[in-house]
Amino acid sequence: MICQRLLLDGVGLFCANYSHKRGSLTPCRQAWCGSCYVAQDKNEFPIALPMDEDGVVTQDPKELKRYISARNGDGLITPFQCDWCHFENLTGRRPSSIDGQDQFLLKSIRRAQLDAFWATEPKTVAKSLSELKRGWTIAAALGCKHGMIRPMGPYPVEDTFGMGPAVVMLQLSLRAGLNDKHVQYNTIRKFRGAYLNVYHASSAALTGSTMAGGTRKLGVTNCPTYSD
Repeated sequence: MICQRLLLDGVGLFCANYSHKRGSLTPCRQAWCGSCYVAQDKNEFPIALPMDEDGVVTQDPKELKRYISARNGDGLITPFQCDWCHFENLTGRRPSSIDGQDQFLLKSIRRAQLDAFWATEPKTVAKSLSELKRGWTIAAALGCKHGMIRPMGPYPVEDTFGMGPAVVMLQLSLRAGLNDKHVQYNTIRKFRGAYLNVYHASSAALTGSTMAGGTRKLGVTNCPTYSD
């Protein structure tokens, strides 16, 4: 928490591992108001802005927080583990407050989390939160709210989200491009394809499936970089 407000009625972001003990790790206690969960990289990572044909930024002033802060309800639509839990999933330990490498990894994780949240437009997030509140009120009045919404977690202490490849791609995004200040996404995403190839060559790929009909085949993968 940043502002110390009491979070009620689905407002805010709660880590899916909140209050759960995972392995030898202490239970997570991370939660934020949507507006308190903000980028920590101070514009270090490039954010593409809408421009007209003359190269003038056309972003609506009302959307200055796009990709900069979260919204209440984001965690109800996008799977969410807090930065510390993702750090533990990747390293098996808690981050150090004085280690520069640890702090940079946390910044990268926060950036990836905000990118994931903003894959959904604000109106969709707000509408979903409103509908869930209304439905929950009705369910409570009918005495049937128990078990209506499945638990959001906990998740195992491993990278089931593909956060590792995400932070690698963010690091790649800081490189200079041939014709621009930063490399383009089409260059960065090549790592995603390489990661998929390695995943399918590993024992983890044995859990996947293949749908075949005639001479055509369609693969079903559990690779985290291709999951929601």
